[in-house]
Amino acid sequence: MANSLIEKVTACLHAEKEALLTSDFDQLKPIQTEIESFLDALKEEPLDERQATHLQSLAERNRLLLSAAMDGVRDAQSRLRTLRDVQRSLRTYGADGKRSDFSMENHRLEKKA
Repeated sequence: MANSLIEKVTACLHAEKEALLTSDFDQLKPIQTEIESFLDALKEEPLDERQATHLQSLAERNRLLLSAAMDGVRDAQSRLRTLRDVQRSLRTYGADGKRSDFSMENHRLEKKA
């Protein structure tokens, strides 16, 4: 019974890895729910050290992948904020080298031929 559960947890951890690598984040919650139910069942079964180490290494790999994915999402959000800020303002420098910021929210630039 324990080997069957270990195989199921292992399969879920591999599925979680694939979801992270393909950015299929919608799949993470159902996979996590499955993993938790299998791990609850495994509490009743003895694990040898090799099996426990294997599951731990798979979980650690996925934790690192999730951390990297979260970093990527934060970087993308930061970049989008920067682009939005650029669209809302105009920064120029005068002959004296001083910076001047103009908000674009209340002003319109007109193109003249």
